[in-house]
Amino acid sequence: MLAADSESSVWNTASQINWSYGWEALSGVSLLSALSQIEMHIARVRAQS
Repeated sequence: MLAADSESSVWNTASQINWSYGWEALSGVSLLSALSQIEMHIARVRAQS
């Protein structure tokens, strides 16, 4: 996913992932946690590139 669009935002990337209860169901702390996880993964992938 990141290779296809290396400039995609954290929000856009996270919204394309299949979350257990759906992206639309995330809010509050759960949403912040999801975004933080994706941000860490993006940083790792970009650092390895």
